[in-house]
Amino acid sequence: AKTNSSGPIQWAKTYGTANADQIIDMITDTAGNLYAQVFFGSPSFNLDGHVVTSLIFGVCIAKFDANGMCTIAKTTQNIAIMVGGLAYSPTGFMAAANNTVIAKLNMNCDTLWTRTIPTGLGAQVLFYDVTIDNGGNIIASGILYPWLPLQLQGAPAGVAGDATADSPQSMWRRFRPSCGVGR
Repeated sequence: AKTNSSGPIQWAKTYGTANADQIIDMITDTAGNLYAQVFFGSPSFNLDGHVVTSLIFGVCIAKFDANGMCTIAKTTQNIAIMVGGLAYSPTGFMAAANNTVIAKLNMNCDTLWTRTIPTGLGAQVLFYDVTIDNGGNIIASGILYPWLPLQLQGAPAGVAGDATADSPQSMWRRFRPSCGVGR
């Protein structure tokens, strides 16, 4: 639903099926468009005639105009879990984070690149949020659940999982805007 600054509802939309569909995160751009990261719990999902599909369930990025009409809906490569986030950069791109994947997308919801954070055996990473700094770097944060001691593959020295399954650790990772290589 969208309200004006005084509170009256300008529009409200309902989408979904009986399969636990949900909006994971939303952002707006400077033109007033709304972008939503949507989990859908069925093989197909319809947003104002834009149908996205997956094998069993999936995640799509949908763009809505200022009046609430869906103009684009696309599944996001490698992103298919119910946690995550979206971030908007005024320079004309957005970022999505989900499970162990970071994605850079253009404003037409096309995936420009994705990067997976490999953790080796014995760990699980869940990215819950993402932001973009002034330099265009994408920063994702979440939880590392290490089941065994390990060093995150590709991570700088000192970023290690040295706890047990009973003590998850907060983590974050920064990605360059051009290629997604972590720092």
